[in-house]
Parts: sequence; C-alpha cells; structure tokens
Amino acid sequence: MKNYLFLFITIALFSLYTNILAYIIPATDRVDWTHAGLLTNPPSPADRVFQINLMSGADWDAKLLNALTAARSASASGLWSIIYFPKGVYELHTVIQLNSTDKNIIFQGAGANKTTLKFDFGGTNQSCFRITGDPNENQTGKVYITSDL
Repeated sequence: MKNYLFLFITIALFSLYTNILAYIIPATDRVDWTHAGLLTNPPSPADRVFQINLMSGADWDAKLLNALTAARSASASGLWSIIYFPKGVYELHTVIQLNSTDKNIIFQGAGANKTTLKFDFGGTNQSCFRITGDPNENQTGKVYITSDL
C-alpha cells in the first residue's frame, strides 16, 4: 500500500511540475513584442508631413480631414505624405476612409503608449479605418500605419 501511495504522490507531483513548466517560456525562446508591426524606416522618405495638431479645424475630425485632403493632393502629384499624431489622445467621431486612389499616405504616431486614437461612434458599431480598393484594379498595394520607436 505504501508503494502505491508513494507512486501516486510521485506521479501527481511530476504532473504538477510539468504543467507548471509548460506555462514558462525560457528566456532564450522569448520574443520582444514591444515594437511589433512598427516600421522604423518608411518605404520612402516623406515629401510632406502634416502634423495633426497644427492643422486648421474646430476639432480632431476636422483637422484629420484637412490633413487627409492635403495628403491626397500631394499623393496626386506622386509625393509621399505622413499624417503625424504627436504624443497625446485624439478623440475621433468619424471613420477614416481610404480607397484605391489614396496612395503614399502614412499615418504615424509618436510611439507605443504615447499616441492614442480614440474612436467614439456614439454606440454604433463602425470600423475605425475603412480601407477599400477598386475591384477592377489588378494591383496589390500597401497600407502603412506606423509609430515612431
């Protein structure tokens, strides 16, 4: 009986030990995700930078619309633009709509945990960014939403 009890306790402790170890990732296998998805170098130097807080407009929605209009105008000339959000919280009430003609536009913040875009649609279920393409175009494009490191 003692042997069975000893065997049972040994198996139980071993099982508990291996389950605990299963939840611990060794330091050599860990990945630093603090900058996941961030581009340190945009694909091309920007020709224009539109700093959102310096744009004209009564609120963040109007300032963003003016920045996006200016970036679209630059894009039509083949120029790259950054719509830059400095450190802070920006409350927006409209969807940011991009389509297949919006090219060479980068949305960039000051960094992780530094710039926050807060979308409030009054309780309605909406997308924050709505990015659509032209179904007749046989092209692939890229969308860059970046943050400084």
